[in-house]
Amino acid sequence: MKTADWALVISLGILWGMSFVFVEPLLAYLSPFMIIYLRVAIGAFFLLASILNANTAFVTIVLAASLVPHETLTINRVFGALIGFVVVTTAIGYQNIF
Repeated sequence: MKTADWALVISLGILWGMSFVFVEPLLAYLSPFMIIYLRVAIGAFFLLASILNANTAFVTIVLAASLVPHETLTINRVFGALIGFVVVTTAIGYQNIF
């Protein structure tokens, strides 16, 4: 591995491990349930942000085809946009779309 790869692995280890370092001091102020709740809430926030970011690719395909004259909607682009829509719909649940 290159030096940059090792730096990324070590950085990930530090970030991952720091959450465990701060659990003990947090127990003086919060219950274990609240600490778990906050960790899951922060994770859910970033997960929902990444799901919204996933929409960008297939929405761009549709918008580009309708707004830019030389960008045509090919069968591969339509198929890719449909796959993306199905995956995001599956991730968030079809009940949450409307």
